[in-house]
Amino acid sequence: MIRIELRVPETFEPRARYALAQLALAWGLPARFVAGGDAGGADLVYGEPGRRRPGDGLFVPFDGALYEPATRCELAPLEGVTAWVRQGVAPEAVDLVGGAYRLLAFLDESQIDETRRDRRGTFSCSALPGQRQACTAVPLVEHHAAVLLGRLCAARPALADACVPRWPDGKRWVAILTHDTDAVRIGAPAEIATNLGKALLRRDPLAIEMIRLGLRHGRAVTGNPLFGFPGWGEFERARGVRSAFYLFAAMPGGRRDLNDCKSSVLDPGTDWDLLRAMAGDGWEFGLHPPIHAKDDIDVFLWCKRTIEERLGRPIQGLRHHYWALDWRRPHLTYRKHVNAGFRYDASIAWRDRPGFRAGTSLPFRPFDPGRARALDLVVLPTSLMDGHVIGNAAVGPTAPAASALFGAARAAGGVVVLDWHTESSCDSLRYPRFLTTMGEILDPVLADPSCWLATPWEVVSHWHRRRMALEAATHETIEVSADASAPAVAPRPLRVGLLGMPDNEATPALLRELEANDVRVETIVYWRPAARDQWKRVMNKLRAAGLRGVLTRVVQALARRAGRPRAASGAALPEPFPGARRFDVPHHNSDECRDLLKREGVDVLIVATDAILTRKVFLAPRVATLNGHPGWVPAFRGLGSVYHQMRHGWPPAVSVHQVDEGIDTGPAYAREWLDVRTVAPERIEAELTRLRGRLFARVIDALARDQARPIDVFLEPSGMTRGMPLAERRELERELRAGRVLSVPGHLRSSSSGGGPSGGAGP
Repeated sequence: MIRIELRVPETFEPRARYALAQLALAWGLPARFVAGGDAGGADLVYGEPGRRRPGDGLFVPFDGALYEPATRCELAPLEGVTAWVRQGVAPEAVDLVGGAYRLLAFLDESQIDETRRDRRGTFSCSALPGQRQACTAVPLVEHHAAVLLGRLCAARPALADACVPRWPDGKRWVAILTHDTDAVRIGAPAEIATNLGKALLRRDPLAIEMIRLGLRHGRAVTGNPLFGFPGWGEFERARGVRSAFYLFAAMPGGRRDLNDCKSSVLDPGTDWDLLRAMAGDGWEFGLHPPIHAKDDIDVFLWCKRTIEERLGRPIQGLRHHYWALDWRRPHLTYRKHVNAGFRYDASIAWRDRPGFRAGTSLPFRPFDPGRARALDLVVLPTSLMDGHVIGNAAVGPTAPAASALFGAARAAGGVVVLDWHTESSCDSLRYPRFLTTMGEILDPVLADPSCWLATPWEVVSHWHRRRMALEAATHETIEVSADASAPAVAPRPLRVGLLGMPDNEATPALLRELEANDVRVETIVYWRPAARDQWKRVMNKLRAAGLRGVLTRVVQALARRAGRPRAASGAALPEPFPGARRFDVPHHNSDECRDLLKREGVDVLIVATDAILTRKVFLAPRVATLNGHPGWVPAFRGLGSVYHQMRHGWPPAVSVHQVDEGIDTGPAYAREWLDVRTVAPERIEAELTRLRGRLFARVIDALARDQARPIDVFLEPSGMTRGMPLAERRELERELRAGRVLSVPGHLRSSSSGGGPSGGAGP
C-alpha cells in the first residue's frame, strides 16, 4: 500500500483525489490518502512546490492551471514517453497528476470553437487544438502513470513486485470486439424510403440495388443481408471469439432524429430465439440508444426494460448511436446511465479518427464536477470503428492504422475496443470487404498469446473486482455483519435525527419500530407543506392510490392533528420518543432544514419524507443520511419498486442505503427479504416498516462502531421504476390475496445471492 498526502488548495482536492485514484488503479497499488499531520512519511506527496518539506517521499508538483479549461497544453518528451503538459512549463514543474485529470475530464475540448461543432455538439478531430490533434492515438494517461510508477519504484524498489497485475492469466493487453446494430431489415419501409431519397438526390446506383433487395425480402428480418447476427456468429465461433452487440431501440413517442436507425430488432419477425441462444453461448448484448436519448431518462428505462424482457436476461452496457451523448458535459448523460441501471458506457470515441479520446485506453470511472466525485459507472473507451479506417483517406490504409493502434495499446498494457457494425457481416452493399478486413485485423491479434480477447462486461467486471480488492487492501473499514465472531468495538455516541411527515401514520410507525430496536432518535424534523405542495401531494396520491388512498391519508392526517394516533385495534398509541426535540420546517430541502440539522449536531439522519432530498440537506449530517428503500437495490429502485418487485416474482424487501444524488443509488449497507408466506397481504406494509426499523438499527450500530462497509452491488442487475398504475397495483393485490407464491426468477437469483449484510441475500 502507498500513502498519499495532498497539499493543494481545498477546492482542488476532489479532482486531485480522483486523478490519483485512477493512477493508483493503473499501477495496481492500494492507495490511502492521509492528512498532513498523520502522513508519517507519505510515499507520494502531491502539492504546491513551495510546500515541499525535507523527508517527503516522491514529491509531485501541483499546477493549478492544468485544472482550468482555458489552459493551453502541449506534448513533451519525458523519461522515454510522451506527456501532456502546460505550455512552456519547466521540466521540474511538470504536473503529471493534473495532466491526467485534464485528459480524463476532456478539458481541452472546451477550447473548440462552437462553429466547428455540429447540431449535436460533436466535432471532427481537425477542430481540436493543434497539439491535441497530434496525439489522438496516444494513451497519455498510461504514460503519466508509467513515469510516476517508475519514480515510486526508484524510491521504494519493493513496490515493483507489489503491483497487482492489470489483466488475468498473465495477459499484457486486451482486445474487445463489439458491434452497433444499426440496421436489421433491408425491406423496412424507412430503409426503402431512405434509399429512395439517396437514389433521387445523389443518383446513387447502390441505393437502387438496396431498394430492389428490400422489395424482394419484404417484411422478412432473417435471411436478408442486413440481419448480420448469423454471419458474425459464424465468423467469431470459428475463431473462438465472443463479442458484444449493442441493439438499437427507440421508445414509442420519443423524440426522433433524421439520422436515427431505420430498422431495429424490435421490428416484427426478429428471431429472438437466435439472439437468446447466442447470449447463452457467451455473446453479450447491450443497448444502442437513439440520438436524443441523452435528453430523457425514460428512453433509457424503456429501451433497457424492453430488450431485457425479449432476451430474458439483464443488460449492463450501452453505446450511443452517432456517439451522441452530451459531448460538452458527458457527466450529465452518465448520471442518467447510472439511474437507469447501466454499469458501463462505450460511447467515448473520436468521431472520425481511431484513438483514445479521453487520453486513455483503460476503463475509468468518469468524474462529475457537479458532485465532485467519480460516478458509479465505468467508461470503456472505443478506439477503432470500421468507419474510422475503411475508406478514410485521412487515416490511410486500414491494416497499418489498426496495427499502430494495437501497438500503442500493447506497449501501454491497455485496451483496444473495436466497433464493426452488425450489418457489415454481409461484406457487400455499403460494406464491401468489411468482414474480410476484420479478419485481416483480428487474426494477428488472435496469434498474440499476450492478448486477452474478452467481451466488454468481462473486462468491466474484472476491472471492478480489481479495484474493490485494492480498496479492501487499505483496511479502512469492514463490512456490516451480524456475525457474533466480529471483533467487539465499543460504539461511539451518534446523534440520530429523522425527517418525517406530520400528516400520516408512516412516520410515527417507523419511530415506534426504531424505539423498539433501541435506536434513540433525538431530533425529529417535520415538513408541514404549504397549500400548493399539499395539493401536489393529494394529486400524486390520487394517481397512485385512487380516491380510497386519498381518503385514508386524510383520516390519518386528521387523527394526527387531533393527537389521537390509533392502533389497528382502535387503542390509543403513545407518542414515540416523548423527549425528542421536534421542529417544523417549510420544506425538507429548505436552508432552514439544513441549518437546523447542523445546529442540532445530527450525525445520522433517517429519511421518512415525501421529498427527494437535495445535496445540501443529505450532506448536512456528519456521518450519513440513510433511507430504508422498500425494494431490493439495485435491481428495483425508484417509485413503486416494491410492487414491480412482486410483479416480477420477487418477495418484498427493504434495503437501507446511504442517500446520494441518484435514485436509490447510494451505497447499500443492509438488505433483507420479507417472508410473505407468513404474512397476510394487508400486513405487508406494516411488516416492511418493522423490517426497516430492524435494519436501520443494525446499520446505525455498525456506523457507531466504525464497522460499516457498503455491500458491493455493482455486478448485480440494476433497474429503476417509475411507479405502477393503480389498476395494475389492485390486480397485484388481488393475486396476493388469492395466495400467489413469490419467488426470485432464476436469471436474477444467482446475481443477487451472497450480497446481504450477513452473507445470504435471497430466499
